[in-house]
Amino acid sequence: MLLFNVNLCLTIRLFGVLILLTEFSPYIFENFILTVFPFLERHSGRGVFYSILGSMCLDPDMGIVMQASGFALMIGGVCYVVAFFALNQSK
Repeated sequence: MLLFNVNLCLTIRLFGVLILLTEFSPYIFENFILTVFPFLERHSGRGVFYSILGSMCLDPDMGIVMQASGFALMIGGVCYVVAFFALNQSK
């Protein structure tokens, strides 16, 4: 179980860095990241990705702070999906 939690924490950290790179440095890594992960280009893809990543944090063994972070990330993912549909309705 400990090995699973360590792998899960490393995976969450890796994808957290990926999220930061796609959100805050659009010019440095955008071409590479979007060719490897093309679903991050749209709001709906980011929203689903954030929701999946947030659900990984809801394990009871992760602790209350990690669970709260995962819940907040899932809410952010839902907001991204809602924004995607709202932007498509306005076009």
